[in-house]
Amino acid sequence: MTDGIHGAKFQVDSGDAVQGRWTTVGATASYNLGLGANNLGFDIATIQSIADWESVGFGNQAWTLAVQLAAGGAFVNVATVNYQPLGLASAGATKVTLDSLNITGIQALQVTANSVNGGANAGAFIWRELDVFGTAKVPEPSTALLAVLGSLALLRRRRP
Repeated sequence: MTDGIHGAKFQVDSGDAVQGRWTTVGATASYNLGLGANNLGFDIATIQSIADWESVGFGNQAWTLAVQLAAGGAFVNVATVNYQPLGLASAGATKVTLDSLNITGIQALQVTANSVNGGANAGAFIWRELDVFGTAKVPEPSTALLAVLGSLALLRRRRP
């Protein structure tokens, strides 16, 4: 879902050409970003998602975003999307952009699919893309300065 190839088709058992992944209400997908170059995790600025289907409102979106801090611990919910402009019988795509998130110091994120279309058709939607934009967290200048000063103090103390 995060390969940047929006619209690549594949065949499902029923023979339908699907351009994404079916969701199951309550299912989660976790993405481990790691700790980054500075072991402080990542700062996330924007998340963008696209859902689409040829018919029956599967292009609507409903999901929850949770993050895990670089220090570890449980996932914490930070955003909920419930964007359902398409009618149950409507074809189409939706795009959701969560920007100015300012989520800092995370090592993993998790999305949980929620129900669309009032629960019709098992409440599923077709997720075509989920993109996360951010950077590795860098130490704040004051923290870096304290580390340098501390190192200098240790070196000075060890001098004969």
